[in-house]
Amino acid sequence: MCRTPVARRTGKSRSQLFSDTLNGYLARHAPHEITEAMNRASVEVEETKNPFVSTAARPILRQSE
Repeated sequence: MCRTPVARRTGKSRSQLFSDTLNGYLARHAPHEITEAMNRASVEVEETKNPFVSTAARPILRQSE
């Protein structure tokens, strides 16, 4: 089994170390990206010319926060 120095030190396989690292990265970054997408959607709703669409979408976006 080929291990990196960090994998040896932590007692994990290289695959487990990479998996844990990726999961940690996604846990830290995914929520921020979701928040940015929701903010963009909110701006689009506010800028729409159709009052029905704005009125209908606003409560749905509030619930998702």
